[in-house]
Amino acid sequence: MSNSPALRFRFRQIGPIRDAEVELGRLTVIAGRNNTGKTYLLNALYGFVVMWRQIEAMRRSFCEDPALAAAMAFLRDAAESGYAHRKVSLAVFHKERMILLDAMSAAYSGALDRIFSAPAGSFRGGSVRADLDEPRKNSLIAQGFERRSDNESTYVIRSESDGIALERIEGIQIETYGAPDETSVGPEQPDSNASGSNATLENLMRLYVVFAFPELRLGMHGYPAESAAVTLFQPDVDFNRNRIVELLRDFDLPPQEREVAASSFLRKATSRYGLLVRDSIDSARNLAATKQAYDPVLRDAVPRMMDGEYETDGNQVFFRSRQGAEHDFRIPLPMASTSVRSLAGLYHAALTEGFNENLVLIDEPEASLDTTNQVRLARVLARLVRSGVRILIATHSDYLIKELNNLIMLSRSFEDKKAVIENLGYLQDDSLPADAVCAFVAENGGLTRCEVDIHGMNMPIFDETIDSINNAANLLAARVVR
Repeated sequence: MSNSPALRFRFRQIGPIRDAEVELGRLTVIAGRNNTGKTYLLNALYGFVVMWRQIEAMRRSFCEDPALAAAMAFLRDAAESGYAHRKVSLAVFHKERMILLDAMSAAYSGALDRIFSAPAGSFRGGSVRADLDEPRKNSLIAQGFERRSDNESTYVIRSESDGIALERIEGIQIETYGAPDETSVGPEQPDSNASGSNATLENLMRLYVVFAFPELRLGMHGYPAESAAVTLFQPDVDFNRNRIVELLRDFDLPPQEREVAASSFLRKATSRYGLLVRDSIDSARNLAATKQAYDPVLRDAVPRMMDGEYETDGNQVFFRSRQGAEHDFRIPLPMASTSVRSLAGLYHAALTEGFNENLVLIDEPEASLDTTNQVRLARVLARLVRSGVRILIATHSDYLIKELNNLIMLSRSFEDKKAVIENLGYLQDDSLPADAVCAFVAENGGLTRCEVDIHGMNMPIFDETIDSINNAANLLAARVVR
């Protein structure tokens, strides 16, 4: 597992959450009773990671904040001459980072109503903010990166021993890196008619911000509790889209305009869904184009859990029984069991390698799974974590928690370990280091951090309920008259 910087997020006045701070481990577990704010946290965090780079807030900060004057001059020099070098200390650079982060966090927080697709004012006073540590020496974006910033030139920004350099390299075609979506959710959009020099300067602002926040270079994958339902109504959404296109033919619109109008109607029709669900609908639409799971952990483990295979004909996804099964079948995904549909998105997750670090958010991963598959899913999640993926889950499953705790204990050395592993049916690499896990209970309008030690996560919320049920069962059994 990679040694990534700490990631902490602060949430205020969001649904049941009054004030909560969560630190993301390699695996972060949030448990709690219903309506304590777990889903609100996942949705708010998902929106922040996808949408936090507010274009207008970024532009306003660079142009108006005196503390960013030197950074702005650096970017102007690069835009005008094609090369700029700036001497800057870690402390000054971090101060600039925090100014930019505050501005863009405020812009995102002001758009929470739209992230949740809630009536205006529903999240008045709500806020989300990342809390980032000051970079250590030699960690100031140590490797730098390259990014294509316009159609003609590649701008390269990198850290150097005494500061930062930015230069233009003509005629080089390189891969674009960055967050999957830089769309502003704020009220203002960038001027599409900006002059070439202004457009270049704005691109360099974006480039500088991406460079300045390596902690937030996250490839986001979100799976709401409604994942199984999404695969049911997504085909209906597409069917309605096709009907809209057909109806628009009566207006004598060119084909391209019909497509644009149909997409516009659908966006309005689905605007009642929060951002995470809307993105899940789009992901479900793209499943048919995916040949197989990108990640070997998912490609191998999920079919074993479901006792079958996902496959596609390019137009839709099917679920097929395993080879040699007593009853062979191949059915469209919307007709499959709820458990099959709930895991389809995770199975097809296009986890990236290299520049972006994957962050997977799963709300109620145990939904629709029997207890055996909840245990198996815990092992899948642990393997993903060991492969370098960050995972955050909100769960009600005692089975999931207890199996994760077993995997934490398996990470320790003990006598006859190999024999014990074989006897219990684990694989040699089934383990989860305790220091990779952060655990919380959502309660009282916030999050209570739970101790994680060599025996696992100490979550009394589950133990107290189980003890109460067992005590009641023992008391009743002792009094039953045969």
